[in-house]
Amino acid sequence: MATVTSPFDIDLTKYSFKDPENYTFKSRKGLDRGVVEEISHMKKEPEWMLKRRLKALDIFWKKPMPTWGGDLSQLKFEDIFFYLRPDERKSQSWE
Repeated sequence: MATVTSPFDIDLTKYSFKDPENYTFKSRKGLDRGVVEEISHMKKEPEWMLKRRLKALDIFWKKPMPTWGGDLSQLKFEDIFFYLRPDERKSQSWE
């Protein structure tokens, strides 16, 4: 098993846990206009909602990353899946 490291040189495999992903759809990695349109289509949203999301995306890309709080310089938006549609099965319990 490969060692997963963080910017803080911590072996994340030692502390991480992961549940299996149960989804019916997974968007491609990254965040751009095409991904937002795809997500909106998968959620069967009305046109006004898509326009609002695209406007928010434009505003997001124009804003600088925050300089307060944690260091976000290592954050790679192009390597993140922004939407996974859960499977249709409904659970009957919390177990």
